[in-house]
Amino acid sequence: MNQADVGQPGRGAGGAIPVVVRVYIEEAGCDRRRLDAESIRSYLTANGYALVGDPARADKILAVTCAFKQDEENESVRRLRSLRKYGRDIVVYGCLADIAGERYTEFRDLPSVSPHNIDVIEQHFQPVGVAFADIPAANVLVRRRTDVTRVRRMVEAGTVPLQRAIDRAARLFAGSAIAGFSSHDGSFNLFVCRGCQGSCSYCAIRRAIGPVRSKPVEKVTEELLRGLDSGYRTFSILGDDPGCYGADLSSSLPELMGALFDTSESWTAAAEDRAVLGESIRFHIREIHPRHLVKQHEQLLQLPRFSSVAGILCPVQSGSDRILGLMQRHHTSSDLLLAIQHLRDQHPDLELSTQIIVGFPSETEDDLAQTLELVRAARFNSVVVFPYDDKQDAASSRLPGKIVDKEIRRRTRAAIRFFRRQGIPAYHSCP
Repeated sequence: MNQADVGQPGRGAGGAIPVVVRVYIEEAGCDRRRLDAESIRSYLTANGYALVGDPARADKILAVTCAFKQDEENESVRRLRSLRKYGRDIVVYGCLADIAGERYTEFRDLPSVSPHNIDVIEQHFQPVGVAFADIPAANVLVRRRTDVTRVRRMVEAGTVPLQRAIDRAARLFAGSAIAGFSSHDGSFNLFVCRGCQGSCSYCAIRRAIGPVRSKPVEKVTEELLRGLDSGYRTFSILGDDPGCYGADLSSSLPELMGALFDTSESWTAAAEDRAVLGESIRFHIREIHPRHLVKQHEQLLQLPRFSSVAGILCPVQSGSDRILGLMQRHHTSSDLLLAIQHLRDQHPDLELSTQIIVGFPSETEDDLAQTLELVRAARFNSVVVFPYDDKQDAASSRLPGKIVDKEIRRRTRAAIRFFRRQGIPAYHSCP
């Protein structure tokens, strides 16, 4: 098959035989980008492309990148360098090009597609009969046999040490022996909005995700019903910031949650076979900005079935109002603590998790102590501790008082030790 034959599915030379374009997809990044990859998979399959589990067997490669923190950025660069060695056409999806433009110049010959322009994928994998906009939303993160290939690719790209890759392979084989190399985490994701309204000084992600674009309430409830009919009972409310939901539709997150609660109750009441219900229906709100939680928590609590919300992830980032001001987070630690205490008082079993940034420019030991105390006082059930790093062109990269990497690492270790002494599970990355 020559290069001219593999641009898109269709007829071969003279129209005699079908041409099938084989595509290898290599994922990285957050659940939102992994769901995007699932949607792209569905689009490719619907248009006659053949998905393969090894780049050596592919005609084209789709590389999904991440640049959330420095480690993810470095990993994405290493993976792209490694994928080049296969000599295939590569299309780059994800956040790397927008977040780390200077580093991406190394790959400027590779076309890139940003999350805020995902429909542009059609320019690189042309549709035969189904437009990307007509593909149903992906809701389930699936682990496939290709993950075994991914372990090999990790070693090839040098993104993880050999022993860690071996350990991961062992876990994959152990977990897939019965499931036939296909499984999911049991959660049905409702990707309710893209983009954000924030202006956080340390953040470069908004360059990749763009402004808020919310999915209409009726579309989200349709997805909920599809998940319920498929046997799912745990639903994750996912967005680049779900607290922004509805800003472009004259709606809001409380309005959406009310509609989801009503829909799930109606579905339950209409179920003919009560045995099909199994466990109760639960919702998890993922990564809501503190300022939105402060503003919306009372409306959420007033919803009759708010008790079906099992967990909320709210990244506090800092407990120091001085640092929050420099971060341009637009909330205070005291307002957030009051909101969380209100939630705790009415729903003691609510699982609350958070994230913090350690080593932000000019952060003092006292600033860090205030952050640790906020997490303790709020009784968060878990915390992820991220070390600060500069992002290209982010406002915080121009702030004075930079803290050296060695000190940031020391503070990160100290924070994790503090939380663990308090009985709060603490992690270096999202569990």
